Amino acid sequence: MKTITLRHLPKPLARFLDRRARAEKTSLNRVAIQIMEESVGLGSCSRRVVHHDMDWFFGSAHPKEARLLEKSIREQRRIEPEAWK
Repeated sequence: MKTITLRHLPKPLARFLDRRARAEKTSLNRVAIQIMEESVGLGSCSRRVVHHDMDWFFGSAHPKEARLLEKSIREQRRIEPEAWK
């Protein structure tokens, strides 16, 4: 295996790596390898990715709008038996 040395890591990146290593109870080396593997599609993808970019949206609709949206979704999920023959 190849060995590399990374120098001049930006402080936010170094903090992120430290936090992730502590959270996963693993080494900085392992975390760095996992992140690099994931970024190029070589990782096992066993880590579940959670996105928070739409959190502000959920629950923000007026109750009347929410009911209309739920009704529309129910109609779209309805299965028409004739279409499956």
